[in-house]
Amino acid sequence: MVKVTVVIPNYNHSDYLIQRIDSVLNQTFQDFEVLIFDDASTDRSLDILNTYKTHPKVSQLIVNPKNSGSPFIQWRKGIELAKGEFVWIAETDDFAEPNFLEETVNILISNPESSLVYTDARIVDEKGFSLGFWSESKNLFFETERWSKNYHAKGIDEIINYLFYKVTINNASSVLFKSKYLKEPQFLNQLLKFKNVGDLFTYLKMSLNGNISYFHLPLNNYRKHSQNVTLKNKKNGIIYKERLQCYLHIMEEMEFSNQSIFKDKSLKKPFRFIIKKNVFQTINFNHSQILINFVTTLNFYKIISKVELISYIVLFKLYKWNHLKSKQISRRLIKLMTNR
Repeated sequence: MVKVTVVIPNYNHSDYLIQRIDSVLNQTFQDFEVLIFDDASTDRSLDILNTYKTHPKVSQLIVNPKNSGSPFIQWRKGIELAKGEFVWIAETDDFAEPNFLEETVNILISNPESSLVYTDARIVDEKGFSLGFWSESKNLFFETERWSKNYHAKGIDEIINYLFYKVTINNASSVLFKSKYLKEPQFLNQLLKFKNVGDLFTYLKMSLNGNISYFHLPLNNYRKHSQNVTLKNKKNGIIYKERLQCYLHIMEEMEFSNQSIFKDKSLKKPFRFIIKKNVFQTINFNHSQILINFVTTLNFYKIISKVELISYIVLFKLYKWNHLKSKQISRRLIKLMTNR
């Protein structure tokens, strides 16, 4: 048995692979195994990965003969094979500080009710030069100093007050998960429904299982570059549709685990924000049906009234109508409703 399983899922990140893998192998905490997955890369990745194949920390190197089309298929394989009590999904365009595992393992051991711990991250460019810190953008967005210090919070509070507004757990490389929650069959089956927001779904799902811990030092380095998957998915519009599908799943889970949760009137504000954040892009990319399903579900849980439901649906259809004046009117009214 090992304490941590490190899952390294790669696709065409040969430029960053050596720095990524070495930053894992050179951790000050050494009780871990490494599982490496390659999703049929077409660059020099395999040549590099094969040099690590016989390293004593590398339990398996698995290469797909054909690209799977989703990074979360690789996540699932890694989670299913993981022997560790904790799982770190170390994305291959990022790299870690040497004490990432030492600090995060200690936090999860000291806080048994936490389902995950995440750290601050330094944002770097393609060559590794610093562009700032995730904590800065979150503190600015929420007008707080919350991410300038360590904290522990109830998972449901984290969802309602923060994760519904912004992906405050910025990427998987900065997270250490408790393996037992990731290995739940229902979660693993649901994860494969997403090609773009499986990470957000994972953070939300894990937040329903326990508390959330945060370590304020930037022990992860998040690389911002032109091939970043999130940037691509915003251009094709699928990310907006999947976000709403993700929130629908989480609402079902919230209702199942706490049937009185939707009586909390404070939920109105974050769900209005979700509509505001995704509505226009979702319609522009012809995914308006998922938007209608979303507001219909909000009405089912009595988060919005019947009058609001009808108003939203009419305004969505008005915005979809290819007429400049109708778009302007519906945009103004939707913003008015979601700003309340």
